[in-house]
Amino acid sequence: MSAAGGGRADAPHVIDVTDSAVHGAGLPAPVRLELPSSRAVGTGLAGVVVVLVGLGAVASLLERSSLEIAGRENIITLLSLKSEFNIPTVVSALLLAGAGVLLVLLSAVQRARGQRYVRHWALLGAVFVYLALDEGARLHERLNEPLDALPITTGVFRWGWVLVGIAVVLVLGAVYARFVDVVTEIPGGDYSGTTPTGASIVRLVN
Repeated sequence: MSAAGGGRADAPHVIDVTDSAVHGAGLPAPVRLELPSSRAVGTGLAGVVVVLVGLGAVASLLERSSLEIAGRENIITLLSLKSEFNIPTVVSALLLAGAGVLLVLLSAVQRARGQRYVRHWALLGAVFVYLALDEGARLHERLNEPLDALPITTGVFRWGWVLVGIAVVLVLGAVYARFVDVVTEIPGGDYSGTTPTGASIVRLVN
């Protein structure tokens, strides 16, 4: 497996898949993938954020004003950053799901190449897929009712799901402590403009 495009943030990452081990994982040969540059991805995501924030601001202004227009309440519900099951929620869920799918695919490639931490990548992908589902279906809120009876569910812990969330974060933190140290120390390439983890993922794929 070879890569071109250098480490420039504005250069696309071109990946030639030639490893027989990767082909054994079911990937066709040869495969040439041209991934968007980190700068292009960052610019695109920043644009999405700006648009969503702008639409949310419009919804907030409509909510606070006395302006009466056709479909006013529907517009507010669809665009508000405070509401659920609307456009910002869908975008957020899609971004989380996309990250999860990429992590699961990376796990498959790493397994085919005999690399370490395959399960860590797969679990991380599963976590992101769950977060996408939770963002759309608010699954965590279903924990409130069975846990609200506990005496500790007051103050900051008035929502029962917070207790479960803290426990999950602590467990994942312990499981991934060494993993994070390893992937952020992978040598090679100047991936300025990317996060350490993002740079490490590119380096692992390459």
